[in-house]
Amino acid sequence: MNRENDNFLYNYDLESILSTNDLMFKKIFWNKEYPNILISFINAVLKREDPIVSVDFINTELDSQFLIDHGIRLDLIAKTSSNELLNIEMQKRDEDNMYKRTLYYWSKIYSSQLNKGQEYNDLRTVITINILDFVLFNDKRCHRSFILKDKETNEIPEINNEDLKKK
Repeated sequence: MNRENDNFLYNYDLESILSTNDLMFKKIFWNKEYPNILISFINAVLKREDPIVSVDFINTELDSQFLIDHGIRLDLIAKTSSNELLNIEMQKRDEDNMYKRTLYYWSKIYSSQLNKGQEYNDLRTVITINILDFVLFNDKRCHRSFILKDKETNEIPEINNEDLKKK
């Protein structure tokens, strides 16, 4: 891979590109020639001990499974080498529904995984990353990670928010 091409984002004001243009967001991150752009972003947000090393892009325009009710299409869906599903959403406006919208999208992805006859154990982890161009929480933290967790078994789905307005 050409290192110069891998780092082309450093020449741009990423915040203004992403916060103003959904198409540019998809163009940068849904780039099959340079999947390391998306992988690096995901690893920077999630900060996991076991970093993601590869992703498969899922075309939300063609896969009707990811056409959400009301004609809404998810921004970006990818599958990791660990078989996790990632949903990355760019939200420019606060429509006072982010909590409900996030849980709705997450639940649709989670529940759409099984076909007739499949076992519930076949369900994969679904991780959501919301990139927000507005302040969702009135404090100084720009990253929040929410988990729905069983207190005893620690089984979890994962939802992350990145507030671009906070630095």
